[in-house]
Amino acid sequence: MIKQSAHSLKGMVACFGARLAQERAAEMEGLGKAGDVTNTSTLLPQLQLEFARVMNCLTGADWRGMN
Repeated sequence: MIKQSAHSLKGMVACFGARLAQERAAEMEGLGKAGDVTNTSTLLPQLQLEFARVMNCLTGADWRGMN
């Protein structure tokens, strides 16, 4: 489950050019692939921080007139 979720998130943030979030998601995907759930607790806060940064950029953008 970790591997698949991290893989999906990695693809989503990549669409927005969020390199750091993509890197953290790739690391999480690697941990999931290796079955290493112990280290996910260390990486998760970093991934959450990068995802929050992406969301802040997206919600703070002025999307009017963009099509």
